[in-house]
Amino acid sequence: MFGTQRYDSRVRRLLEELGYRYEIDSDGDFKLTMNLGEGRSQVGFISSKTASFGGLEIRDLFSVAYVLDQPPTEKIANFLLRDNAVVKMGAWRITGGADGGRCGLVFAANVAADCDARTFSTVWEFVLRKADAFEKEIFQTDKF
Repeated sequence: MFGTQRYDSRVRRLLEELGYRYEIDSDGDFKLTMNLGEGRSQVGFISSKTASFGGLEIRDLFSVAYVLDQPPTEKIANFLLRDNAVVKMGAWRITGGADGGRCGLVFAANVAADCDARTFSTVWEFVLRKADAFEKEIFQTDKF
């Protein structure tokens, strides 16, 4: 148990099966950093909390591509919307910023809470690479 939240032991078993190194944060979410090659890395999170829809239990895999001090410009917001229309899985989210303050540009995908290791690692790598590619292309940084 971490804080008052529990972590999902299914995630822990899956990550250990895959040999991934991780931390568990105070919310019970798993935090991982993946080396993407060419001197780049990306941090991502796996939610311990799940949701159910139509008998399918799902969980979020997500990665912050960038944090802005204010809501994104129209150009960036439109880029994210256009990209959502063609991305094969997952979607861009804008978190926070409702009061005009800081907001995160996050790429996320859902997987079945009990998915197999191959499915998980495929979706996980896609989420991290998508967030990192956006950060590299738009902001020319590697902060996340």
